[in-house]
Order: sequence, then structure tokens, then C-alpha cells
Amino acid sequence: MKLLPKLALLALTAFCFAACVVEADDEVTETESTVLSDVSLSGSSSISYNGTATLMATVTTEDNSDPSITYTWEITSGTDYAYFGSAGTSKTTTAKNTATLTANNTTDSAVQVKIKVTATNKDNSSDAVSSELHIIEVSKYGVTVKDELTAVELSSNVSTITATGTVTFIATPTYTGEPTITYSWEITGGNDYAELSATDGVSVKLAGTNTSESEQTVTVQVTASDGTNSYSTTLDVTVSASIDTDTLYINMTSGKLSPNNETWYDITTSKTTFSNDTLSIKYTKDSGTSTGLIKIDATSFTKTLNVYLSGTMTTGGVKIQTNGTDAVNVYLNSVSISSSNYPCIDITKGSAANVYLTGTNTLKDGRAYGTGYGEEYSTTSGATYTDDDGNIVSCTVVKSAISEGSDSKGTLYSKGNLTISETTDGGSLLVTQAYKNCIASKGTLTINSGTYTLTSTGKNGLFADESVVVNDGTITFSGTGTVSTTALRKANGIKADSDNSNSTVYIKGGSIDLTAYNGKGIAASKVYISGGTNTINVTGTSGYTNDDRKTGYYYTADGEKVTCSGGTSGYITCAPEGIEGDTVVEISGGTTEVYAQDDGVNVSSSSATFTMKGGYLYVYATKGDGIDSNGTLTVSDGVIVSYAPTGSEDALDSDSKTIITGGVVAGVCGSTMGLSEYSTSGQKVLYFTGSSSNGMRAGMPGGGGFPGSSSSGSSSSSSSSFSKVAVAVDGTVKYAFELPSSSFGLCVLSCPSFTSSTSSSYTVYTAPTFSGGTSFHGLYASDASETTLPTVTKGSSTATPSIK
Repeated sequence: MKLLPKLALLALTAFCFAACVVEADDEVTETESTVLSDVSLSGSSSISYNGTATLMATVTTEDNSDPSITYTWEITSGTDYAYFGSAGTSKTTTAKNTATLTANNTTDSAVQVKIKVTATNKDNSSDAVSSELHIIEVSKYGVTVKDELTAVELSSNVSTITATGTVTFIATPTYTGEPTITYSWEITGGNDYAELSATDGVSVKLAGTNTSESEQTVTVQVTASDGTNSYSTTLDVTVSASIDTDTLYINMTSGKLSPNNETWYDITTSKTTFSNDTLSIKYTKDSGTSTGLIKIDATSFTKTLNVYLSGTMTTGGVKIQTNGTDAVNVYLNSVSISSSNYPCIDITKGSAANVYLTGTNTLKDGRAYGTGYGEEYSTTSGATYTDDDGNIVSCTVVKSAISEGSDSKGTLYSKGNLTISETTDGGSLLVTQAYKNCIASKGTLTINSGTYTLTSTGKNGLFADESVVVNDGTITFSGTGTVSTTALRKANGIKADSDNSNSTVYIKGGSIDLTAYNGKGIAASKVYISGGTNTINVTGTSGYTNDDRKTGYYYTADGEKVTCSGGTSGYITCAPEGIEGDTVVEISGGTTEVYAQDDGVNVSSSSATFTMKGGYLYVYATKGDGIDSNGTLTVSDGVIVSYAPTGSEDALDSDSKTIITGGVVAGVCGSTMGLSEYSTSGQKVLYFTGSSSNGMRAGMPGGGGFPGSSSSGSSSSSSSSFSKVAVAVDGTVKYAFELPSSSFGLCVLSCPSFTSSTSSSYTVYTAPTFSGGTSFHGLYASDASETTLPTVTKGSSTATPSIK
């Protein structure tokens, strides 16, 4: 039996870094790259007048790729003397990488037949290469050409492989006629660093086994024989040194990976196995779509992994599956990712994750609110669901499924603790999403530094199941939620899971600017602010104020469509509050400004505490209380200016007791003031009563009365309304305040200069003029470190406050 020389398609070329596996089955982007670089044609140089010749095509590809290839063979000259196929005179064929030419020379002269082959990438028709002409001399009629081997050449698809990579060697014989050719292969140098694997006769695969710290040269020899003639040739290949890598560089624009930022490998088409711990990188496309996902599987990797991402991905995402124990460091260097069915960056398994920002990084989440993503989704009915406000809802949950992707909670998401910082070169992150959270952690989310621009029409800017910590950095959030009879989603600025009684938000520094529509600024079970410059501006849908409830269906935080059964469990509640804590809100530093449609600061539990220990707090609540504690309200230091201009709302409202032992306070409201069970153990509080017509009434809503006054609405002063006030203690001005309008009622003033001594004389001037000084939203006080009193011209008008 004759062994016709055949050339297999170039095998997938393995490359390696020690301790890794890299797999891929498609491109990083929708655009197919050019992978074919050359094709050559070989075979017999002369045949008998009626003989046959087996022609072989050898394709060279870029980056060890393995595309599906179509071959087109063509006789360009001498078509009267040879043909393809079993009969006839066809001058073309689309046989695979080997084709048979049949001679048919009936003349008295030898003739030349010229052939070329064109290889075309099936996945990209514009990716095609053609060979040079191969010339076969066909003898004159009746003359037989001797079948014999005359030479053999050896080539390889690459000249260098990694320590455990592979290379394919190809033998190309030169012969006349059509002899039976046999091959033998051996490694004649470098036997300790490589081994031969499967062969199909004309080609053989060599696998590297280099465990040394230096590159090695391996020499491969092939011997071809036709039984009479025998020829040998050798070829060298370099096997790189072993690398035990814990670092991956991924360029998403080119779809390439490197262990050292120098030698790069194509992850979209190649497969590689690393030797020690297993680490794999795989690129896949979602079923039925042109979206992609780069998966890094480090579940068996046993040390800290460093992943450097750069470049652009137009429709896809990056998933890092950690081992749940060792940390992963992700470096974003001018990254741009627009996802489709995935989070842009998804870090799973619960390992601590550290993200470092360099340059401008952009993440855009392509997922849509109201759609379920991930293999876990299926259609169910008759379920119960706990909505955003803690109500258990009987409902039908409609979930849609896709074969790839993830339902992770954030555009940038970590299942473990997530810490984000900028590098010394500076870095920023811009996140746009309409699905769930911009940045989320199932543990604690910490922002150390950097600039963040977050936009959400889905859920929250920063979210964590346990805690959100802001140590420094500049954070700007713009969120738009939906509240209607058909949809509910609250786009909050910063939130820690309300279902977790220990969930906490810590603001320790930096600059925060949160704008939310149909959402909250900051929400958690416990909120602590000790530093930073913080601005919170929240509003809601017109007509949807606090406790406005509608029935129907809505999309939950998980993107599920919920049809409610009615009753109280089916109600929708919109409460656009500035800062909301279930049990604790504590401010001890920094400067915080809150502009809210509902309560500016709210602590909802009956055992809750709002505590002011330092810093500066300005609150303007257009339709709710300025500060509302369903438990106690304590001020021991710092400065508070609180406005509640709506007639029935309070600047300071506590359902249990109010204790002011220090600090500077100005409470301004429309008509009433709630300070129940005020403690007398601290400094004095000055409050005003008067008719509702001049907006200077103080008392408990419902007529309970301010402590020390006879009843709500009782008039002890006939003073007209005013926009400025100065307070003198024993004849010396200690306190000055300028309201934005005389239409507001000035309800309560307090500062350390208002001592508990009963012998002090308090004089209030309601028509002074101010000159100079520095204020905090119109408040000047001798006891506030960052304000200075103006020069006060006292004027002649005075008001008599009630004192407690």
C-alpha cells in the first residue's frame, strides 16, 4: 500500500507559562482578525504521461491559530495535459489540503503543467492567501518516469515554544513519479527538554518539557525513504525557560495574554497547559449572539493572583473565578468594557479583591432592568418575594434564561471584600448601568482613593451586603429610579444591605456628590460620617411622596418582574430620603449637606439613635422632617442647620427624647417643632412660639407642646416674622443666624454659650445687620470652630424666646 504524503492542517499550537492553562474558542470582539499568513504547494516535480501526482498544501498562520480552511486548487497552465478529479478535464477542485492531479499527455513532447492553491479562512472570507506556482513536467506520450525519492525538507509552524508548549514539524519530500515513502522521526539533541507525540507520517508534534530556568535548543530529525533512496534533514526549535507565573497581562483590544508584559499569546484561538497550579483563561461566545466573555479560572491556584487589564472590549466581560481564599489584584489601565449579557468585571468565589486604577477606565453595563441573566434562571410561579421595603410579596416571578453570563449584582462585582484605589499615577473609573449596582461587593466595599463617576437607572452607585467604607476619593453619583404602578426601582447613591441588621456605611474622607431621583442618598442599618465633603441631593416622582402606595407589578432589585396579589404586601412605597439608617446615624466629622424631598436624615427603628458628635451638617427637607429619629436624638458637638419648610414637618424630630449637651444647632421649620422629652442636663435651648401666621410656632405635632410651653400654637410673642437673628448672652453677641427667607419660622437655637446657668440673661435681636464674618449656611457662632461672628448692629427689634 502506498503512503501518499499528506499535510494535516496546522495543529493548535500550545504555549505555556508554568502553573497555567489557557483555552479559547473564539475572538474577543465581533471583528474577525486576519490569521492566514502564507500557503505553499509541494509534490512531485515530474510524472509519467498518464501518471498521477499528490499535491500538498502547507498553511502558515499567525499566533498559532487553527482556523477552518477551504482550499481551492487551480491549473493555471497546461490544462490540455492534466486534470483534477477522476475523469474529465476539470482545472479546479476544492479538495482538502491534498489533491490528486492526473496527467493526460498524448503529444510527442514533454509538457509543463502549472498549479496554484488558494487557502481561505471559512470564518472570514477576506482572509485568504495564494501559493506560488508549482511546476510539474509531464513526459511525452509513452514515456514512464521512474518513481523515486530525490530529497526531503523539514519545516515547523513556529521556531520557539514555551516551556510546555507544542510545535508541529512538517516533512516535505521531493520526488518523481509516485513512490511509496516512509518516515522516521527522532530527537537528536535536547532529549531532556521535549518529547515527540502523535504523528501522521508527514508531520509530527513535539511537546516541550523544560523545567529548567534557561531556554533550551531541541533538534528534530526526519528520515524519508522509498525503499531504495533515503534522505535525512534536521531542524532546531527553542523551548523557553519554565515560568511559574502569578501574573497575567491581558490586552483586550488584541485579545492577547502575557506572563511578563513582553511575550504575548493569542487567547482567542490558542490552547495551552501550564505545569504546576492550574490557572486557565478561556474566551467564549454566548450562544446565539456575538458577545464574548474572558474567563480566568483560578479556583485551583494557590497564591495571590495579579491580573493586569488594558485595552477595549466592545461587547463582553471579564470573569475571574478565585479559589475563595487567596486574594486577587486587578489592575485597570485605561480599560474600556461595554458588556452585553454579563457584568463588565465579575470576581467570584469570595476571595478578597483589590482593584487598582490607572488612567481613565470606563465600564458600561449592557444588561437591562427587568431581565434575569445567568444559567440559574428558570420560569417559576406561586413564589414569594421580599421587596425593597421588607414586605413579603405573593407573586409570579418571570425569569428569562441565557446560556452564558451572570446575574451578579454589579457592573464591577466581587463576591468577597472589594477594595479600590488609584495608583501613584492617578486613576479614575466611570461606570454606567441600567441593571443593578455600579460597584458592588457581597462583603465589604472600600474606596481608598481615585475619581469615580457613577450613573445608574437601575439600582445603586456603591452597594455592599455588609459595609461600604469611603476613606478618600472623589465620588459623583447620578441615579434615576422608577416609581409607578408598573415599576419600582430605587437608584440610591450608597447602600449597605437593609436586610442585614449590621450593614454599615462609613464615610471617613474624600468628596462625595450624590444625586438621586426616586432613591436615597445613603442607606444602611448604620451610617457613620466622620470626614469628607459630602453633598446629597434627592428628589422623587411628582405625586409620589412618602407613604404613597400603588398596586400592580414592578421589577425588583434582582431584575425580576413581580406581579403582586394586592393588599398591603402589594404596595409600593417611595421615600426619597437623604440619609437613612435603620438603627444608627452618627456624624462626628466632615461637612455634609443634604437636600431631600422627604426626611433629610431618618433613623427608622424605635430603638434608633441619631448622634451628632462633630463636623458640620446642613439639611434642607422640602416635604419631610429635617432630622427624624424614631428613637433618640443627641447632639454633643458639631454644627447643625436643619430646614423643614413644610408647615407640618419638623426641623428636629425625635420620638423618644432629644438631648443637646454641646454643639451648635439651628432648627428652622414652617410652623411646628418636635423635641420630645428634651434633656436639661446640657446647654440651654432657645425656642420660639407665636401664631401660625408669622411662621414662628413651636410645639409637638398634634398639640403636645414644646417642653416649657403651654401648648402647641400658643402665642407668647407678637413679634413679626424676620430673616436675621442675633443672640446676646449677658449683653455679648454669641450667636448670629441668617435665614434664606422671612417666610420660615425660626424654631430652635442652641450653642455652648447658652449655658445651663439660670442666672444668664438672653437677648434676641430680630432686626440686626451683619458685616463680615464667616458662616455655615448663614450660621455664625462663637462656639463653632469654622465660623466667625460678623460685626452685628443689633437694631431695635427683639423677640422673647422660651428657654429650656
